[in-house]
Amino acid sequence: MGLFRSSIDKSNRLHVFLNAGLYLVLMVFLFFRVSDHPVVFGRYSVRFSILLLAYFLFFFPYFKIVYFLFKNRQFVRNEYVQTFAAFFFKVFTYWFSIVLCLMPLEIYLRTDLSNFMDLSNFFEERNIARFHPFLQAVPLKGDKQLNTNTAGFRGREITKEKPKGVYRIFVMGGSAVFSGDQPYELTHCAILEKKLRERYPDKNIEVLNAGAHWYTTEHALIQYLFTIKDYQPDMIIMWNGINDFYRSFSPKQFAFGKFQSDYSHFYGPISRMVFQYFKSRPLIEIHLFRDNYYNLPSLGPDQGEANVWFLMSGSSQAEKKIIAGEFHYYQVDDKKASTYPIKNTATAFEDLKSGKGFIVKDPQEGNVVIRKVYLAYYDPDKASNFFQPI
Repeated sequence: MGLFRSSIDKSNRLHVFLNAGLYLVLMVFLFFRVSDHPVVFGRYSVRFSILLLAYFLFFFPYFKIVYFLFKNRQFVRNEYVQTFAAFFFKVFTYWFSIVLCLMPLEIYLRTDLSNFMDLSNFFEERNIARFHPFLQAVPLKGDKQLNTNTAGFRGREITKEKPKGVYRIFVMGGSAVFSGDQPYELTHCAILEKKLRERYPDKNIEVLNAGAHWYTTEHALIQYLFTIKDYQPDMIIMWNGINDFYRSFSPKQFAFGKFQSDYSHFYGPISRMVFQYFKSRPLIEIHLFRDNYYNLPSLGPDQGEANVWFLMSGSSQAEKKIIAGEFHYYQVDDKKASTYPIKNTATAFEDLKSGKGFIVKDPQEGNVVIRKVYLAYYDPDKASNFFQPI
């Protein structure tokens, strides 16, 4: 006689149908979803069609597995063990059935996300050649697939000199405006132009899509002042939000340091470009500090950072070896010297509190903790031919 006896009762039959219902609800939800680039039946992409087919073919095996797991298994000899075992099997079976139900969708989403985050696909190396130092990731000009004109806007070809009788509208913003994952005729700018021309058939109305990936209100202002204004727009429509909101944070993969109100902490596409351009090669940051003067250290404005530094790569090509750097070095005249009275720690601290001293690198938030007091020389990052004792 075995330890278990198996049967299926009405209660467990209900659990089986509940799990099957969950599976069918998910299938219905996926069935009514429309892909970004529909190919099959005008609704689904090829990859999404494979996902739907997998869910359809997997339904009957799923139903069989759940039915098998939800058989009423009871321990015969001990009533308490029997109750605990029944509860454990139900919890485990629900968990296992949900995992089975979501597994195809999880595989699809993980593949989809990995394709999105692949830097070689998302941001090609050729963008370095057309990288803009202020606007950063500018759209490719004259791209037939994206329907960008020679000025880099999505829309019809235009000239800076606006023809007589033309009413020109520019829509500015980030990737939500650019809508690079949609055919041009399905974008909001194309639809807006079509509807305005239908509403005002006697007017020649142009709607140009000036959006671009990563763009914030700061990008839009630069873009308008130095580019769009030359095209004599009659109306500007601004649509910003998510990119400005995202720059309120400082993610390590895109930003350096704490939040700055001018977004100078956020490198965005630059970080991806550096990764792609110097792919599989290490980056080394080199700081060149001054020698000690009279056995006293020299300290710059930023603790732990020198006024002369370079960011180096392991590239074998000379033009790729030095990525960035700063050189602030001023010769100190050793022949000229002055004598300063030395103050004790208590006096120096009182001077600091009374405003006679200052903190070189003042934190934006929190308190300053003094852990060590010692003598040093201040090495400024601005022109100076003397060292100031600190």
